[in-house]
Amino acid sequence: MAAAIPALMMARRGNAATNASPSPPMIEVGSYQIKLALAPGWRALVQKENGYVLLAYADASDPDLASIGVKIGLFRIVVPTEARQVDRVALAQAYVVQDAAGAQKALFATVTKLVLGNRRGVPLNGGTLLEYIEPIDAMQGRKMSTVFVRACVFFPPSYAKDGVLFLAFGRQESAHLAARADELDIMRQAVAGISTK
Repeated sequence: MAAAIPALMMARRGNAATNASPSPPMIEVGSYQIKLALAPGWRALVQKENGYVLLAYADASDPDLASIGVKIGLFRIVVPTEARQVDRVALAQAYVVQDAAGAQKALFATVTKLVLGNRRGVPLNGGTLLEYIEPIDAMQGRKMSTVFVRACVFFPPSYAKDGVLFLAFGRQESAHLAARADELDIMRQAVAGISTK
């Protein structure tokens, strides 16, 4: 089957004469927004009251017939005041590794062990993104698989002031062996599109 269409497409260049780029639509999630365009096959389910959005993808109109399926859950978390002085790597570890069983199980029905991919994090929109991968990927030992799981924690520049961070879990399943989780690469694009009100 043809490769899946890239999931969250950035705005394409507009007419060459005007050199204008159309702005991606906003997904309203209560106290924050996500600016992104959903390519065919993707849908967004929003729970504004809980600050939660589920991005889901299937490469067939009937999910039961899809050869690739993806779920990405994005959560807004307000860290208690007394915990905001905790080292950010340690705090992210607590949310992704130690306390993640409930979130992962609710989203995917199973729990996968994850490890931090880069202790320094990735600069993103004035904040810091910490990305988590499976241990086999950290050791660069994976050859092919049908299931890939990722997670990330984003500390926006306003974190020190309001204690708000964003946590995302993603899982890609395919009917055939694949070497990479291409659709999960767009988790970073979704996080990069976040803006608070």
